[in-house]
Amino acid sequence: MKARRFKHRCYVHVLVLGLLAVPVVSVASTLPAGSPFDPGQEMTQPAAGAPPEIAKVGYLLGDWEVTQKNFRADGTAQEVSGAARWTLMNRGHGFMEVLHLDPLRAAVEPLGFDSMAFLTFNPGAKTWVLGQGDSWSESIEVFNGDSEGEALVLYSVMRRLGGVQVTFRRLRLQSLADGLGLRMEQAERPTGPWTTVLERQYRPSNRDSATEGSAAGSSEADRFGAGALGRPDEASQFDFLIGEWDALQDITFPNGQQAKFPSRTTAVFALQGRAVLEFNWFDIDPALPDAATSILRLYNRAMRRWESLYYSNRGQGMLYFGGRQEGDRMVLHQFGAHTGDIPMARYIFHSIEADAYRWFTESSTDRGETFTTTWTIDVARRKPIVADAE
Repeated sequence: MKARRFKHRCYVHVLVLGLLAVPVVSVASTLPAGSPFDPGQEMTQPAAGAPPEIAKVGYLLGDWEVTQKNFRADGTAQEVSGAARWTLMNRGHGFMEVLHLDPLRAAVEPLGFDSMAFLTFNPGAKTWVLGQGDSWSESIEVFNGDSEGEALVLYSVMRRLGGVQVTFRRLRLQSLADGLGLRMEQAERPTGPWTTVLERQYRPSNRDSATEGSAAGSSEADRFGAGALGRPDEASQFDFLIGEWDALQDITFPNGQQAKFPSRTTAVFALQGRAVLEFNWFDIDPALPDAATSILRLYNRAMRRWESLYYSNRGQGMLYFGGRQEGDRMVLHQFGAHTGDIPMARYIFHSIEADAYRWFTESSTDRGETFTTTWTIDVARRKPIVADAE
């Protein structure tokens, strides 16, 4: 199945921005137009330098009507409908899915369920990686695995009840004759037996994207979205990122060499205003003239910590990390990288003002006894372009 070309190139962006400002009354109303913050989302074919595996699942691209069945432990199922869009991202080196499902119980969850996923192939590890976050669990989960024909079969493991209960999860995403199919299963052991917890059917959408996109305005809320009402105070700690920014980056590589270069950043609200989605792009590496990163930041109120999903098209790497605010600094670190020979890394935001902020990365090889700064970034809000007076 070949990749579908989009009906309207300008409407292939962040789909959840206007969801916060209007009530959810139909599928179409949940997919307002956004701004083209990630240039890769306007592409209809993978980048020339993308792993060839990306093109093999081009059947994901397009607008979809979604039907999902959630299976309960007693064998009964709940059915819910919604809409999704799969686009290219990070300048054509991977995929992004934005999904909305209408509410099952409007009085309890009036905005329904929203999720966002990053999908890429890592040629170094020779594995597919999918990371996703959602508005219901307010958490991020990462899967990895292989392809089986045109299907992707990916695995994750989750610890519940303080680590007493371990749940293995398996996701199968594949092309069907009339669309796409996704099945999520779970088991108490890595070898099964597996129990289906949800099935999702994607059918090609007949929505008129051009008509939907024409309703977008130019206000800050239209362009960047808004934070969710009723959020805990901690969930607004990354609101300072919202907007368009210019940055100067200074990296020290392990061999001692340094590189300084400018970059551009844009951040918007996502997942019903519970998350911040950040795009960064720059052009300094002749081997990768379209370098880009994307970061989804989500406050997990159950764990009382920030969780971040980072995807870079330099090496097709995906990281899962997070942390908390410490005084006037936001301190984030890689999860699970504290023992053995893996360097411990942390990312610290500081000097946060209305129109500027700074952050740096530092690493430790002695389990946090000492740290070495390896990367600093100075960020200033992008000034609007003013036309010359005639």
